[in-house]
Amino acid sequence: MGEPYVHVNYDFGAADQLASALTAAANDTHALIEQRKAARTSLLGAEPGLAWDGRHRRDFDRDFTSQQRKLAALEDDLRDALKVLHRISQQAHDVNKRHR
Repeated sequence: MGEPYVHVNYDFGAADQLASALTAAANDTHALIEQRKAARTSLLGAEPGLAWDGRHRRDFDRDFTSQQRKLAALEDDLRDALKVLHRISQQAHDVNKRHR
């Protein structure tokens, strides 16, 4: 059985706009991760006990690490969505090219 559509009606302009937005969001998220890491090191030092120690420092470090992991996961999700978008756009292009 052949492909169900002779031509794929795909909005490549909207896909490009979405790709730009996803790229910007992923890059901004990465920049935020790096900014937070630099600020933490600048304010608290790299090693516990150098500037602030104790239970509250451990709680802060635990929460900070959790937040950084969530931001990294968000960045990964944005970049994964961008890969899917590129793949779908390429597939639509390929189908349309075959049926000109």
